[in-house]
Amino acid sequence: MHTGTLCFLAGVFVFQHLPLLPNGWLAALLPVALLGWLRGRSAAPVAAFAAGFLWALARAHALVPNALPEAWEGRDRVVEGVVAGLPERIGERVRFEFDIEGLAAGPEPGPAFDGTLRVRLTWYRDAPHLRAGERWRLKLRLRGPRGFANPGAFDYEGWLFRRGVAGTGYVRPGRNERLSPGGWSVARMRQDLAGRIDAALGTAPLRPLIKALALGVRDEISPSHWRVLRVTGTAHLMAISGLHVGLVSGLAFAVSAFAWRLAGRGAVLVDSARVGAGAAVLAAFAYAALAGFSVPTQRALVMVLCLMLSILTRRRVAPATGLGRALLAVLILDPFAVSEPGFWLSFSAVAAILFGVSGRLRIGSSAVESLWWRFGRIQCLLGLALLPLGLWFFGEHPLVAPFANAVAVPWVSALVVPPVLAGTVLVTCLPALGAPLLDFGHLALSGLWFGLDLLARADLTLPEGGVGTRWQVLAALAGALFLVAPAGVPARWLGTLWMAPLLLASPERPPEDTLRVTLLDVGQGLALVLRTRNHTLVYDTGPRLSERFDTGAAVVAPFLRHRGVREVDALVLSHRHDDHAGGAGSLLDRVPVRRIVTNVSPWAAEGEPCRAGRRWVWDGARFEVLHPPEGRHDTGNEGSCVLRITLGSSSALLTGDVGAPSERELLRRHVLRSDLMLVPHHGSATSSTPAFLDAVGPRLALLSAGYRNRFALPDQEVMARYRARGIEVLNTATEGAIEVDLHADGTMGGPRRHRTEHRRYWHWRSEEAPPGFAFPSVGDWRVILAEVVSGK
Repeated sequence: MHTGTLCFLAGVFVFQHLPLLPNGWLAALLPVALLGWLRGRSAAPVAAFAAGFLWALARAHALVPNALPEAWEGRDRVVEGVVAGLPERIGERVRFEFDIEGLAAGPEPGPAFDGTLRVRLTWYRDAPHLRAGERWRLKLRLRGPRGFANPGAFDYEGWLFRRGVAGTGYVRPGRNERLSPGGWSVARMRQDLAGRIDAALGTAPLRPLIKALALGVRDEISPSHWRVLRVTGTAHLMAISGLHVGLVSGLAFAVSAFAWRLAGRGAVLVDSARVGAGAAVLAAFAYAALAGFSVPTQRALVMVLCLMLSILTRRRVAPATGLGRALLAVLILDPFAVSEPGFWLSFSAVAAILFGVSGRLRIGSSAVESLWWRFGRIQCLLGLALLPLGLWFFGEHPLVAPFANAVAVPWVSALVVPPVLAGTVLVTCLPALGAPLLDFGHLALSGLWFGLDLLARADLTLPEGGVGTRWQVLAALAGALFLVAPAGVPARWLGTLWMAPLLLASPERPPEDTLRVTLLDVGQGLALVLRTRNHTLVYDTGPRLSERFDTGAAVVAPFLRHRGVREVDALVLSHRHDDHAGGAGSLLDRVPVRRIVTNVSPWAAEGEPCRAGRRWVWDGARFEVLHPPEGRHDTGNEGSCVLRITLGSSSALLTGDVGAPSERELLRRHVLRSDLMLVPHHGSATSSTPAFLDAVGPRLALLSAGYRNRFALPDQEVMARYRARGIEVLNTATEGAIEVDLHADGTMGGPRRHRTEHRRYWHWRSEEAPPGFAFPSVGDWRVILAEVVSGK
């Protein structure tokens, strides 16, 4: 692979770590790029690095102006626009993307804007059947792009930014009306095909997987299906991936080239290989269109184009050179792809195959044995080569992946994808033929799924001890390179030594005599993790936002995995409300929990009741339940499980959603003085009474609330009480996850704010000016160097 391409990649990669998006870099770096190009080969790497940085900068600046006007946030606006993409129905709700083209006429039209704004919307009640391309007038409540900000969790704001989504919101009741049905589009075609697949397969259990294979629509895949795919390492098969695009283009190449050779005279005028290459490109474009030109499909399409271009131009290109050209083309097309795990996994997989099979393999006693050995070896190569990246991105690596893929890849490629694609094409014009083909594809997938489900139940995954540094990952990748090297490379066993630092990485643990408190950002809810040197307690798990999404699975479990916590010693559920206990089921499915302390059904039946007087000690830290008292059976706010933790001279008070009555009861029964306190009931006016604040007297109070939540919490009068007493209050709505260390000597470490310490240029708050108008400061560069160079 060309050095210039790797330097271009490095420039793009470094740019993605900027906390701010400056506007003066063009003048600073353009001369560097030009000078490097003029000076020739010696300075070419510098020029390529500067070019990659500048290209990513230019693309980012093109997206930043596409921002929601600040005056629109939190206010109703009547707009007109077009339904974009495929609407997704979840129960009675519909989620869809909408291109706002203008404001409807009204008494308060609001600020004007140029072009279109793409927003991601939810229609909650009485949602009609929406079709892609329809033009609507809608009454919306919008806000800027906002997601949870937590260590180890999915960066929703970055995902929205890369998709060009300016904001999110929901449809308000009002005069919402369809203005026109719209015309033909690729999205409309995909939606129609999805409907016909639904009609043909009915309630077939694997119907969502068939739609994923045919159209790249993965929204309906259930969590149980995802778990099987994740544990067996076969998730890449259930989408229109590079494997499937390559399969379709390869079939188109072979069939068209063979047919052209039979044409006789025509084969003399035009080389059959060129005809096959042209057909392969058309087939790849058609299949990518079925997937809506998703980012993974774009990468696969670029790879196919680079390969077929060499055939059309009759230029022999080395595989490594072709891979480098494809990498460069993908970076030019989408420089933000370097933030996606799929980018690194797909190119690393191809590179591993090219490198690992570059030597000659011995031919077995039969052609079948030879093919099996070659194919099985490729799966083993991929399993080894992708192990470091799997641990880095996902915190685990499925050990059964090589064996599962050795069967699943040819099975899906030969028995599932061809009938599914043929049935999808024919179900529109010849449903009597298309429906049986879809049924056959579903039957073939069902046979494979039976085996995958058995493997998944064994749950043979290699967990990571903790998130290591990028240097450990790079060392492990070097080790994997040794291990997958072709025959003839000496001392390949040394690769295991290079991989050892990552595989044996121990989780980062709090120091001795330290209580680490992490309040996670779960929106309007609560989830908090307490860690001593050798123990972990989870206090509440946040809300369940839909049938397929809750913060136990999306926030708490990823955070624990990111910190190398393989087992939770105690789970405390303060009370029954969904914003505190909604994620409990998902967390229990994903992380082993030794004990549950709660009064909330159904977990109370298998756990221990939360009652005043219960005590235990971990690593010198004393945990004591203060509320509710014996005989109290309320599992609502006033029955919240209140926990006080004391370590030496430091203490913390966890209050759940208690209100004024429970606060008065606590004042009568206990000494409450604490250095750190959880603000009761998200800062509601019904709690945080003056007497309670005086009794606790915290130095720092942590508040968990949703950004622009509909309850308008925290109450401003309550916040004034904290300010009047000199109590610093930190809110997850603005700070993201907040982490504080309480030491036994009474000192406090932190607080560490996730949005500040891990800021990227696409993160910005509505009350601030949009990013893009300042150079990074010395402190900003210190953060960049700490993450890029030291690899933390």
